[in-house]
Amino acid sequence: MKQSLEDAVTSFASEFVKQGGNLSEVVEYLCGLTNESFSNCIIEDICPASTCDDTKRTDRLDEIIDECLGEWEKLGVTFRPYTLKNEYSYQMILPNGWKVETSENSIWFNIMDQNGNVRGSFFLKGRKKILGKPITKYGIMCRTFDVIGKDGKFLRDSQGTIIKEKKYYFGNEKEVLYDVPDRVRNICCDDSKEEQKKIIAEKTKKRKEAHIWAMTHGYSDYEDPAAYWDKSSDTRRRV
Repeated sequence: MKQSLEDAVTSFASEFVKQGGNLSEVVEYLCGLTNESFSNCIIEDICPASTCDDTKRTDRLDEIIDECLGEWEKLGVTFRPYTLKNEYSYQMILPNGWKVETSENSIWFNIMDQNGNVRGSFFLKGRKKILGKPITKYGIMCRTFDVIGKDGKFLRDSQGTIIKEKKYYFGNEKEVLYDVPDRVRNICCDDSKEEQKKIIAEKTKKRKEAHIWAMTHGYSDYEDPAAYWDKSSDTRRRV
């Protein structure tokens, strides 16, 4: 259920203060989010995710930044250096018809295309907007299930943790284009090293099977965030 504006602002303020901000900064930031440039799909002072963690600042940082921005640029997004605050900050200009919408989490914002598809997101860290890579239309996905015994109760390991299984498929959260047969149990504390290796190998096998299906059924570019967004499926299946 979508949050009310009051609840969203309260949640945002609480999270911001936890990160070391103060209420006056919250007011200033919220005013910035509602200014004309933001509503016109121009996002000021946005930073690629790799730049927000000092421990990751290696010699490859510029290459990583170029890779992130380059993938967005394939989608028609443009960037301009925005150097008022730091050298890794940009102005992000979205294509016509694209927009930014709030998510259920008050510090996360979805970037939507002209057809209402979520193409990526950014989140607030203090007063920064941290941008991740654009998402792909399809991918190798999995759902996690609790394991239930014949007595109808959850199966647990020796530490009392519920044992879980994964079900792999190719598609996205709304579409299952290929359902990989059989579930694979997650590793638990009772597994020997040999059993752990077998479980890892089985998960790798399931992912490979989904990959092979994609490559042989017209989805060889599924790792490209620009591919397939104008393609609907007629082979949907349920997990």
